[in-house]
Amino acid sequence: MMLSGNAQIQIFEQMTAVKKFQIPANEESTQTYNLLEKTFNKLDDAAFYAKAPAQKSIKDAQDLLGQALMQIDNLNELVPTKYEPRVQKLKNQLNVQLGALINAYQAESQKDSPEFDELQWKLFQTYPPIKKDLSLLRTDLINHTNKKLDEVTMLSTSLFERGLMIFILVLLVSGGLVFLALRRSIVSPLRETINFLEEISLGKLDVRLSSTGQDEIGRMRAALNRFTEQLEHKIQHLQGISEGNLTEHLQPASHDDQLGETINNMRESLKVSRSLLLGEIEDHKHSKRTLEETQAQLVQSEKMSSLGQLVAGVAHEINNPVNFLQSNFFAIQQSIQEIHDLLFELLPDDDEAADIRNAFNSEFDKIHRFKTNHEVGTRRLAEIVSSLKSFTRHDQAEVQKIEIAEVINDTLVILHNKIKKVDFSVDNQSKQHIYCHASQLGQVFLNLVNNAIYASELNDNPSPEVKVKVWDESDHLLLTVSDNGPGVPEGIAAKIFDPFFTTKPIGEGTGMGLAICYRIIESHKGEFTLEKQEQGACFQLKLPFNGLKEHF
Repeated sequence: MMLSGNAQIQIFEQMTAVKKFQIPANEESTQTYNLLEKTFNKLDDAAFYAKAPAQKSIKDAQDLLGQALMQIDNLNELVPTKYEPRVQKLKNQLNVQLGALINAYQAESQKDSPEFDELQWKLFQTYPPIKKDLSLLRTDLINHTNKKLDEVTMLSTSLFERGLMIFILVLLVSGGLVFLALRRSIVSPLRETINFLEEISLGKLDVRLSSTGQDEIGRMRAALNRFTEQLEHKIQHLQGISEGNLTEHLQPASHDDQLGETINNMRESLKVSRSLLLGEIEDHKHSKRTLEETQAQLVQSEKMSSLGQLVAGVAHEINNPVNFLQSNFFAIQQSIQEIHDLLFELLPDDDEAADIRNAFNSEFDKIHRFKTNHEVGTRRLAEIVSSLKSFTRHDQAEVQKIEIAEVINDTLVILHNKIKKVDFSVDNQSKQHIYCHASQLGQVFLNLVNNAIYASELNDNPSPEVKVKVWDESDHLLLTVSDNGPGVPEGIAAKIFDPFFTTKPIGEGTGMGLAICYRIIESHKGEFTLEKQEQGACFQLKLPFNGLKEHF
């Protein structure tokens, strides 16, 4: 629809005014704003640079300020009269405040060790008000421009209404043709694009638009395809993070890809958090194991203390009758000998007396045999009581210098009845003394031999066998306890020293025996290992001779 000449002149004059003044004013204010932003960044960067780069950054800030002042002058020529005081105020702020601050930065940078902290503080006080005034001015100029454009629009609308009827008639004629063209080139692609967006909104990110072109709609469809592809990739990456994959780094689509950068930052934060959490879990596990072992050791110590008190009482009660039996039997032995001597003195030296002597001799032989058995029994009883006291008494909590044979012998006395059930042998070649807690090593040896006897009798083994071997090597003692039982499966070999781990049936083992032994050998600065052999199990103790010498 064509307008009259006067209408076109009015619209042209107003549009010219907008293009000549308002729009350039907006551009000048925007350029001034960008120059001030760069000036601020240069001054802010100078505080973190070395001396020479800082001087270069301050020089750039001076140049940028000069350009900003030139833009302010240009802006003053373009803005309406009512905005000129605000432009002049901005110019004064740049000259007086920001210019003086740049000069102060320049003077400080000449020093050997420039200190910009105070200037930085002034910068962060000075710049925001200037930035705010300029931003408000930009907003007002834009609103003024929009207002002028609205006025042009209203004028155009008013003028166009006069020829609207003609335009409608023309439009109706050409509308049919245009509709057919639009349907083929715009409506159908838009409908397909709308369906595509609806599917994306439902979470179907694997769909793509079929065809694109070089026009605006084609470029929009291509951009939507790229957006969907990038979004699908980011969601897949987030799914990987949710499943624990924190190693794959997401490549951002561009420098402004804030979502990609956020996903990468989240992945790094989760990686750090998981590492810290795993560390805390390991610390808690270690603390729990330590507490359990300490509790088990306290229970074992209490058991040994109670056993020591019981044995001390039993030994006291048994020693008195044993001493009584030994002393009385000695008196009986003397009396019988006196009867023997007196009888044989009184009997005459004839055949009848000889028969009497022979009869009494057989009885005296019986008494002699009884005497020997009595001595062996009472001595054995005394040895058992002595071994029990030696194994459990509290005074052996101190470090002692002993031969390992003492510990072995005291322990074997306690295990006397169990040892008789298996083929048991001890090969002790050690000649060195060792500094140790004797009662603790006795506890370890007792546990190992007990376990070996138990293992050798499993599966109704017809010939259970347990061997103990001890020898000296360099500066340490080696002791092994082996059996011919089923052995320790490889799958659990790494767990046998863990607290509360046992292969015995429920009710037959607590799982603390080897854990306590391990801790005792560790406290003696030794090593406790499970050695490989063809049949059965073999546990080895490696103890330094002088491991606890400093505590002796």
